[in-house]
Parts: sequence; C-alpha cells; structure tokens
Amino acid sequence: MEPLPATDAMFTESDWRIKPDVVDGVTTTRVASGKESADGTLDAKESYGFWFNPDGQLVKTYGNGLETRRTDFQDYNGAQVARRVEIRMGDKVGMRIDVTEVRPAGKVDSHMFAMKGHDWERAYTFEVR
Repeated sequence: MEPLPATDAMFTESDWRIKPDVVDGVTTTRVASGKESADGTLDAKESYGFWFNPDGQLVKTYGNGLETRRTDFQDYNGAQVARRVEIRMGDKVGMRIDVTEVRPAGKVDSHMFAMKGHDWERAYTFEVR
C-alpha cells in the first residue's frame, strides 16, 4: 500500500531523517525522506514520511501529497490491525476505510497476481528468490 524507497545506487541511509513528532495528540517517531520546509512540512512531490506510535504501529504516512491515518487498532492473532484508515489531501478526508472483519484468506490462485509483460529476470548474482 505504501511506496517504499528503492535501495538502488541512488539511495543512501542518510536520505532518511528521524525525529519525534505528535499526531492527533500522540507522541510519534517520524521517519522522512525528501525535501521539507523549515517548519518540517514535507514537499508534496519529493517527500515521503512514516509516523510510528510508541508501540511501533504505523499511524500516519505521507507521499505524493496524500496522507493516510490509521486508527482503532484491534488485536488479530497477536498483531494489532488498524480498523479505520483515512486517506487525506490537506485537511480534507477523501476516503475512509472501515474494516468490519479480519479473517484468514481463503485459497488464492497465485496466477491472479501475475501481470503480463512484467516477467522477472535475474540480473545480479545476489538476487535470490
């Protein structure tokens, strides 16, 4: 669901900045990459941010001008799952997803995830699947 950075030759660990922040009154740890203003506002076109609460749950993301917020965490087989996800642009909610049920997936045909024209070919010796 989230755009994670590629670890190609253009990526360096110093691209990411970590700092404390507050989201909806909760102390979080922000991990961000890209341009940001002096007041900490991330650039809509060139920045990504991830906010984690003290329990390590991802509670907010930012990228491409869109923000997601995850709330109402409930236990499912020992893992905390957000039961509400809001997608925002600015201060306006564009979509709200309410999870009404969480259960194991049934049998899924692996071919449904294949995309024509996107066959993987091994390019480097360190790639192992």
